[in-house]
Amino acid sequence: MRETMDMRGVPCPGPVVAVKKKTDNMIAGELIVVVDNQAAVQNLEKFAEYKGYTSNWSKTGEKEFKVQILVGQKALREVDEYFNIFDTHHEKEQEAETKQEWQKPAESQEPVREAAEGGPESCETCELMSPQEVLKKAGLEPQAPAEPLDEPVSEKSPVLAAAPESAGSKVSKAAVPAPAVSPAPAAAPAPAVSSAPAAAPVPVPPASVPQEQPKPGIPSPTAKGTVLVLASDAMGNGDDELGRLLMKGFFYATVEQVQLPETILFYNSGVFLTTEGSAVLNDLKELERRGVRLLSCGTCLNHYGLFDKLKVGEVTNMYELASLMFQAGKIIRP
Repeated sequence: MRETMDMRGVPCPGPVVAVKKKTDNMIAGELIVVVDNQAAVQNLEKFAEYKGYTSNWSKTGEKEFKVQILVGQKALREVDEYFNIFDTHHEKEQEAETKQEWQKPAESQEPVREAAEGGPESCETCELMSPQEVLKKAGLEPQAPAEPLDEPVSEKSPVLAAAPESAGSKVSKAAVPAPAVSPAPAAAPAPAVSSAPAAAPVPVPPASVPQEQPKPGIPSPTAKGTVLVLASDAMGNGDDELGRLLMKGFFYATVEQVQLPETILFYNSGVFLTTEGSAVLNDLKELERRGVRLLSCGTCLNHYGLFDKLKVGEVTNMYELASLMFQAGKIIRP
């Protein structure tokens, strides 16, 4: 499915809100959004990245940009992966079943006894015969059992006397010398066991571990949910020159704080603080390095002609500004 939305002339955050509503009901498809300023392009790109969509843009006129957003590509990949996993699992199950069939022993079959010429009834006439009768029926004469000897064979028998002496024959006790037995070694004396108990170890008091001091250059932790809002490049109401001087001192002091705000929002004339020529650029860059998120209103940058002069932070839209302020745990307005 492919749809086109013409958002030219729609102020921020109109394009982002319209695209959000459209994509909420889309499973997969392509969305072409036409806008008339660079800020709207960046806002749509950030929205697509946040939602996990793929986006591309091109400039098609003097004040015309087309943003392509591919919706649901991640979901489609996950579906393909699911079916691939299912097919692989099914193939493995079939392979295991086939292997089991090959390894299964053949079912025991009762031996088929062939009946005699007389048929099945002849089996009923079979009689149990003794071994002698079986041999006679087969034409073999059974041998008579060997007669027992009347006299036991004695050691004086001439046969035994003539037979050579074997390994198993009886040997005279005098002919075999008794093996020499070496005296057992004397047992070693058992070590003397002291009856006195072992001395308990003297407890050593643990050495005091000095607490690590924060090293220079390590980012300071940010206070989650704390948002600093700046609607002007001057601090307070009154003389603007004094207000700018106060704002410079405020950011110098902010850099020295142990805990920093999570996000700083710049809108209206506050965007002058994040653009070329600002007196607090170095302090803002240090805050960004320490993990503070700096967001400047895209519509405001366009209004003051500063969009291409942004030097620190990111471009945002009113939808994100409003969301961050409503979700903030604490808002600071110097």
